[in-house]
Amino acid sequence: MKREQGNNVKPRMQGFLQALIGHCLDTVEGDTGSILLFDRAAGNYVVRVARGPDAAAVVGARVGAGEGIAGRVAQSGRPLLVEDIRGHVGFAPRPSTERYRGRSFICMPVDAQGQTAAVINVTGKKDNRPFSQQDMQFLKGVAAALAQTIETAWHAEHVERQLDSFKNSTAVTRFTSAIAHELNNPLDGIIRYVQLSLRQAADGTPLKEYLLEAQSGLRRMAVTLRSMLEFSFAGDRHYSPLERQMVCVSDLLRREVGFWRELGKEHRIELQTDLAADLPLLPDYGLGQVFSNLIKNAFEAMGSDGSLKIASFFRAEQIWIEIADSGPGVADPVQEKIFEPFFSTKHSGTGLGLAIVKEIIDAYQGVISVENSPARGAIFCLRLPVRGA
Repeated sequence: MKREQGNNVKPRMQGFLQALIGHCLDTVEGDTGSILLFDRAAGNYVVRVARGPDAAAVVGARVGAGEGIAGRVAQSGRPLLVEDIRGHVGFAPRPSTERYRGRSFICMPVDAQGQTAAVINVTGKKDNRPFSQQDMQFLKGVAAALAQTIETAWHAEHVERQLDSFKNSTAVTRFTSAIAHELNNPLDGIIRYVQLSLRQAADGTPLKEYLLEAQSGLRRMAVTLRSMLEFSFAGDRHYSPLERQMVCVSDLLRREVGFWRELGKEHRIELQTDLAADLPLLPDYGLGQVFSNLIKNAFEAMGSDGSLKIASFFRAEQIWIEIADSGPGVADPVQEKIFEPFFSTKHSGTGLGLAIVKEIIDAYQGVISVENSPARGAIFCLRLPVRGA
């Protein structure tokens, strides 16, 4: 395989692909994975992102159609599931197969505009178990949505060649919207059938217990889908200020704090505010959701017996908002990824709450950052320019 010099994938798409391969591996319990994108100028495939022990050595490698497993899958356009390479006719023992750390893998083509635009690889399921048809179906769904993302990106590239000032920001939002809409209708039907089954199941039986567990899991999935749709909508807030209601940041903060004050009393969390009066008004691109998400994040970090301090002030033609909690803080490696889509430190988190916050702040050409307090806890700082809003 040849290696690529440089990387012409936009940082936004690169970050999205990193999050996507991580999400795939977490879902199918894979050990290593990669995504290859078709380079239309060179006529071959480039490993754009990879996860696993050899990731750094793999990224940038080029594969021609028909070359290796990924190249053959790209050429045929047919997915490949191998449960155990030791018994597969295409993997007779030879040195080239020794690099496979796992015995099972899936190679999934991504079809866009009638050609294989990308290939998703996952290898080595945990505990040396084989990948299943269910894993294959999940990756097919991801591939279908990724195809829409790639088609959107290709269209944006075409427009950019005509308008130098045009900047595409739809690839990630189209992907999340496609996934959410694709899954929302069947999920709604499944939830209704589970609810009907619960009415028939006798109390205290294992069946009733299983159905309640299923209902709980389905509701978590519904929350995830709703977050994905919100994230998709957040990326589409770049409108003229004249099209939006003008709002006062301090008034919005005061309202959100009021919503959370009762819950704060229940969990012994003290809410303190220092909100500036007469701040310049800003168009409302969803600041209420920003403040709600950040306060919710702080409450979850603290648990109970804590304090939350919220301040707003005007400085250097910018409105500043600081939200400081007394929780455990945010580790340095986490600070670098905390605003990425699908990244979460919570077991049941969707990884989209802070990504939505970042999208909305970007609509203001603003800045959001997080740092740890010298005393204790995390401080989220937002800066919203008034002139550029």
